[in-house]
Amino acid sequence: KYNSSNQWLEPDGSVYTNLDGTIPANPWSDPTFTCKRKFCEPLGIVNSDKEYHVIVDDTNNSSKTITCNDGYVFDTTSTKMGKVKCGVIPIMNASDLDKDNEVAWIVDNPHAEMLCHSHNTKDDCENEKIPFKADFFLFGIFGGAVTSTKGLLLVKV
Repeated sequence: KYNSSNQWLEPDGSVYTNLDGTIPANPWSDPTFTCKRKFCEPLGIVNSDKEYHVIVDDTNNSSKTITCNDGYVFDTTSTKMGKVKCGVIPIMNASDLDKDNEVAWIVDNPHAEMLCHSHNTKDDCENEKIPFKADFFLFGIFGGAVTSTKGLLLVKV
């Protein structure tokens, strides 16, 4: 715990002091601690419009739209188009908290992300069935809902 001056407190509520009796400086105001942006590697996605015109991460971390070639579908929605973004892969094991987080291209699907937040492992997240509505009536076949067998997936390189 800490007080309104951002000083760490002892369990009894008194201000924490170093062994020499001094009050340590506020570590949150130390200018040596900063956040820095990690970027995803450029990625070409086979059988899409981004196979040779690769996607490249930018400073805005904007989503990139991918259109699959004729005869191919985006594997999380079974549609011809989808979006990806550069995302941080969370560290799931307490023993790995001393390691750097990795970044990777992930599917940009806010609904899928909400469902994945309820899971504790990458495998559970990837195995989550994500419902999406596909109206095949528009194509003259039939109307109905489809459930994807894919979760929030890393985009394979």
